[in-house]
Amino acid sequence: MGEPKTHPTEAAALVLPQDCTVRTIAALAGTAREAFAAGAGLALDGSRVENADITLVQLVVSAQRSFEALSVPFALVDPSPAVLSAFSRAGVAAPQTASLPSGAH
Repeated sequence: MGEPKTHPTEAAALVLPQDCTVRTIAALAGTAREAFAAGAGLALDGSRVENADITLVQLVVSAQRSFEALSVPFALVDPSPAVLSAFSRAGVAAPQTASLPSGAH
């Protein structure tokens, strides 16, 4: 799994692993909770995800709502086709996405 690191916007950046499914989501949720508890923003880099299911969609939507409720930055960055497909299959619009600056991956 990716390591949280400081992002230029002071948000923690987390590079999502290749597998973002029910098998791995608990660890990702824990990292999101830690960033939320610290009051830090969170940028989820989805560029390396090869397998994603509804649990990733649920995590992203829940995190986005929680962070935005406290006006804390949250972003889904560079979502892979697998991430976008998971949102499409779930019938949920992917959150507005951003791109990391070159070299930030």
